Amino acid sequence: MSSGWFFHRGQGIEKQAPSASSDFTLFDQEPLIIDITDNWLIDGKRGRRPCSHSTVNPVPRAYARALSAPPLQGARNIHPRTDARGFLWYGVISRPVRKNMLIDAHAHLDHYGDELESVLMEITQHEIFTISNSMDPSSYRRNLEIAEKCRLVLPTFGIHPRRAPEYADHLAELGTAVEQSPILGEIGLDHYWVEDRSQYSAQRQVLEFFLKAAKEQNKIVNLHTKGAERNVLDMLVHHDIQRAIVHWYSGPLEILRAMVDWGCTFTVGVEVLYSEHIQSIVRELPMTQVLTETDNPGGQKWLNGTVGMPQLVHRVIQMIAELKEMNPKDVIRTIETNFARLILNDPSLPKATQDLFTSSPTRHNLKEAEKDDFSYQ
Repeated sequence: MSSGWFFHRGQGIEKQAPSASSDFTLFDQEPLIIDITDNWLIDGKRGRRPCSHSTVNPVPRAYARALSAPPLQGARNIHPRTDARGFLWYGVISRPVRKNMLIDAHAHLDHYGDELESVLMEITQHEIFTISNSMDPSSYRRNLEIAEKCRLVLPTFGIHPRRAPEYADHLAELGTAVEQSPILGEIGLDHYWVEDRSQYSAQRQVLEFFLKAAKEQNKIVNLHTKGAERNVLDMLVHHDIQRAIVHWYSGPLEILRAMVDWGCTFTVGVEVLYSEHIQSIVRELPMTQVLTETDNPGGQKWLNGTVGMPQLVHRVIQMIAELKEMNPKDVIRTIETNFARLILNDPSLPKATQDLFTSSPTRHNLKEAEKDDFSYQ
């Protein structure tokens, strides 16, 4: 966007037609943004001059100066300019204030086939920040390739518990990928879908490896816990892992409460649309420890046979809003703030990702959250 100049709508100042940059919202008082880089002309002597867009009245210096007091959202720099008559204008070099970003904290984009191009377009169009979890090294390599095509995709490395027996004796070979990955996932234990108990030792060995690395490198983990919820919690406590995303929790409420007390963050996915148990879990969870996910493309396919697409996160948000008796916009804002707080100042994450979540309005939301004095482990 180009530089712009603005004045405030006040008493005696006529309401102007929208300009090319009128989608900015800088102050609660709804200032009018005036783009003078091309067509706007200010005539200090007459106080008004017709332009190709509309007309504009200058604002007295004292009144204009007072406009710098309200908190500015979305602007990086403010540069005052005084015209020939002494009218003071405030220039803005910035970008439009975006809507809150949607969060898909657990997906597997490498599992898509011909749909991938449409998936990435949908992610971009709807601003869905997506963590694409890996299940093994080849999965991670594919996710890295996908992330090159979309700035909103974060690829992460892990060994899924179903793959653990293949890698339990080759953990040293995973060191480079572990170091490279900003978050470690998908990792965990599965004592429900994996019925062969002889594999549980390998699962635990692999999870121990990743949790030690997470502690040493101060990284977030993205966890699979199905049927082994208590075991996973005990291991988190043993390794003092303070930042854990628990993916698609469906276990007992008693263990859920213990995980909440430990400070885990929980993803809510598409099963909330179908399962009363998952709905009871959402009612139990503090909103400050909730994220959204899709587990695309397989989550929805497991539930109803259709390939999941990114926009499913909208339906998840709507259901959370109903269960929590909240406005969906507030759910979106809260979830983005939760994620931003989780990754705040994390040196493992790419700067581009950090920048996405330190821009307004998220930065403002984080400050408000600090005022409310809720904390994240």
